[in-house]
Amino acid sequence: MRLYDSTTLAQTAIMYGHRAAVRCCRFSPDSRRIVSGSEDTTLKLYVSLDFFFFFIYIYFPVKQNNNRWETRRHCKVATFSGHTKAVTCVAFSPDSRTVVSGSDDKTLIEWNATNAKKIAQWTKHKAPITDVAYSTDGTYLPLL
Repeated sequence: MRLYDSTTLAQTAIMYGHRAAVRCCRFSPDSRRIVSGSEDTTLKLYVSLDFFFFFIYIYFPVKQNNNRWETRRHCKVATFSGHTKAVTCVAFSPDSRTVVSGSDDKTLIEWNATNAKKIAQWTKHKAPITDVAYSTDGTYLPLL
């Protein structure tokens, strides 16, 4: 993934870590973190040390750089593993404490955003999950 300044459209960072194409990404509600989902079946959580993010452009990574963003202000802090097929959608809870992910494997997983541990997994969906979001109060998870 590449980050761009939303005003100037200048590239500000490249985030490495996934071993296949990135399919989705979301900012946390406080804009301090980004979670991404990939065809490599994992999620990656990135933190901004200066707490200022920019517009994102998703691309297929062509090289690795020690699994870190190219700028020193940003770093990958966690990898979430648990899906068996591509991760197609991700979302932060309103309080940023949990992340939910949907996949082509027809499962939805809720994760602890601090330690990358699985909280719950739902496997009753009859089709690949294409989108997910928390309600504003964090009580509901609509799926597509």
